[in-house]
Amino acid sequence: MLDFQTTLLVLTAAINGGLFAFVYLGNPRSPVNRSFAFFVLSLSVWALLHVGFRLVTSDTIANELLKASYVCALLIAASFYYFSLVFPDGNRPRRVYFGTLVAVTGLFSIVLLSPGFLTGSIVHDSYGRAAILKVRDYLAFAAVFCALFLGGQIRLWLKYYKARGVARTQLLALAMSVTVIGLVGIFFDLILPSPFFENFQFIWTGPVLTSAFAIITTYAIFRYHLFNLKAAIVEILVFTWWLSILVRTLSASASLDVVLDQVLVVFSVPIGTLVLRSLQTKHNGRERESD
Repeated sequence: MLDFQTTLLVLTAAINGGLFAFVYLGNPRSPVNRSFAFFVLSLSVWALLHVGFRLVTSDTIANELLKASYVCALLIAASFYYFSLVFPDGNRPRRVYFGTLVAVTGLFSIVLLSPGFLTGSIVHDSYGRAAILKVRDYLAFAAVFCALFLGGQIRLWLKYYKARGVARTQLLALAMSVTVIGLVGIFFDLILPSPFFENFQFIWTGPVLTSAFAIITTYAIFRYHLFNLKAAIVEILVFTWWLSILVRTLSASASLDVVLDQVLVVFSVPIGTLVLRSLQTKHNGRERESD
């Protein structure tokens, strides 16, 4: 049975998943598209991991999903940092710089997934599940996350002050949205659940807010003409369909319901994929005709 917060998380995952599809397929070769698409995909997975954390019956699995959510948060910060490097002109950073970013993110992700790091025992409160976080590990994660995420914000604001014309307006919309929504998310998902406050009641708030951020960010890069709004609506509906079936499978109590939902997943994935592929083929054909 889905409660209000879990339903919002499912919708957020669907919105960000749909945005990932049409941003990436719009121009897969563009570093702006790729970095933003990976950023939005990470947001979608982050919300979905929170759904699993709330719904699964096993505390052991919930603990693993929580660890994975911190890895996903790190990927969000890293992809946003890279996006701040390439937006709006699309110039790629040097390979050494990019390699360092990938290496730091990859190695720390492995550390986050290692047994006994960051997350301790799962506890149950009146509002649901919570976890005991280890102080030293938490401080290490917070330092790396803030260096990447806040570093990306600072870079965008510096670009805003130097930009002129349309790019300046876009950077303002982007920097303002990420600063406001990002700082609110940091408060609910990084500060409150910390070992110093141990309040997991509002951790669903950060992922839900990302749907608004993703939409605002998409608007900010519309001048590249990468997106097809009609395609976006269809893609978001397909992702919502997939996620609804997946969440229903996670929350099903009877074994027969689980089997039926798994059958639905098997049939829905290829059907949805064919719809998205045909839609993208049609869109690419129109672009070639216009050229």
